[in-house]
Amino acid sequence: MENCTNKREEILNISFEFFLTRGYEATTIRMICKKADVEPPTLYYYFGSKKKLFFAVVEQILKDYIDTKNESKIANNIDSRISLMQIYVFSINYAIKHTSNIKFYFRYKLFIPSELVKDIETFMVKTYDNKKQLYKSCICKIRDEGLLINNVEITCQMFERLVDETTFSIIFSDWRPSDEEIYDRFNNFCKSIIKVRDDCSNKYGN
Repeated sequence: MENCTNKREEILNISFEFFLTRGYEATTIRMICKKADVEPPTLYYYFGSKKKLFFAVVEQILKDYIDTKNESKIANNIDSRISLMQIYVFSINYAIKHTSNIKFYFRYKLFIPSELVKDIETFMVKTYDNKKQLYKSCICKIRDEGLLINNVEITCQMFERLVDETTFSIIFSDWRPSDEEIYDRFNNFCKSIIKVRDDCSNKYGN
């Protein structure tokens, strides 16, 4: 049974590399089988189809993200802005340490194969929900304090855009932000969402 599990994981890892570097449409079952040294019936036994194999890869990436998030033990700080800052730092560190996963995410967020459009949209909803669980409660606390300029959903979209723009620069421009750059970006974000604000950089520490 252990060997079967290892072979399944090997197929997933090989498929991930093909889908990332060649794209979904240019990747064939034959390519994956040749690299994994298995016959097509073995692959179909584990995954059923190329589409199901792709989404098995997607699920593995999502699980890795959730596991890493849980291991990071992001504090539920009394100051909601500090918690939001910790989430932002976590997102940056995850992008630096899991570059290929983020590249995969952006590839299939920006360039969706026609065969996968409906399924990708469903996956994206699931992904967004998991991401929002990290920061929506913090933004709700800021709202409850009467400090939020926009509503929660708009502010969540703004924060997601901040995270995406930062991780995009890390992935595709090989940018490695200093602590000062991270704090400056986040403080500028705070100024755009909070009515009554102060310089919160001294509160964050390392």
